[in-house]
Amino acid sequence: MKEMYPVVVPNDMVNPVLNGQKTTMRFAVRWPLFSRSDGYKRRIYIRKEVDHVNELLKKKTRNPMENISTPFRKGRRLYVKEAWHMCGADNPDGSPHTEFVYRADSETCKFCGKPVKWKSAIFMPSFIARIILQVERVWIERLQDITKNGVLKEGFGKDLVRKYAGNSHNYRLAFSRFWDSLHARKGYSWKKNPHVWVVKFFHLSRGKI
Repeated sequence: MKEMYPVVVPNDMVNPVLNGQKTTMRFAVRWPLFSRSDGYKRRIYIRKEVDHVNELLKKKTRNPMENISTPFRKGRRLYVKEAWHMCGADNPDGSPHTEFVYRADSETCKFCGKPVKWKSAIFMPSFIARIILQVERVWIERLQDITKNGVLKEGFGKDLVRKYAGNSHNYRLAFSRFWDSLHARKGYSWKKNPHVWVVKFFHLSRGKI
């Protein structure tokens, strides 16, 4: 089995991943970038070299000085961390029973029907993750380069657009507000237009891992 790496997905985005509507994710780039070299010499890449970095990300190379250090390289498998709960409701015959439930499905436990105290996605272990993704392509662009079509690929349907942009039906506005709700306090606001990793992925079933 390939090693898998965690990625936290906000609750609003879990179902779009599950139903195939969401096929990309964006993450802020933390400059400078480095080459993945085992030796002492490491190439440093800065903002001005973003076009060169994207060219290197497209091609396969055995030169360690041209291998960009990124957590999202092509072929890497990711397991999605989402809000969860372990339900210990007994079976009808009184025998003990344990099930894992996920907040994206319902605010109440679908087994016992009771409200639950959800555990943060950060604390989800890999063995209970139900969503496994594989990275298909990675590149860098400015956050504000995203188009309406890009927002659609980020999983935004009409309901999410309405939630974040009201009746304006503005897809980019909805995405900008969603982004800021997660990243503005970290210094990567929409207004600052940071460089972002754009990660294109596809959904794997557990049986194909």
